[in-house]
Amino acid sequence: MTSKDFKEYLLKILDKDNDGRLNAEEVRALKTKDAGFFTKLKQAWDLFWADKNRNGYIDDDIEFKRLEGFAPGLGITIV
Repeated sequence: MTSKDFKEYLLKILDKDNDGRLNAEEVRALKTKDAGFFTKLKQAWDLFWADKNRNGYIDDDIEFKRLEGFAPGLGITIV
């Protein structure tokens, strides 16, 4: 899976309001989908870490790129 595919995948499964970005509530929803991934993500702390511009959203390519480190927890390999 490419970085672009991973971003699209995350948006498809998490972006409930279809605004093209992820907020804290949408990222927390992943807890019900894959508890192992969410254990690694540590909910709000890692959202804060990934949210480079501190606007409360994962909304640009750099921020999504920071989440790629968690892809193996979802069984995804980024190429």
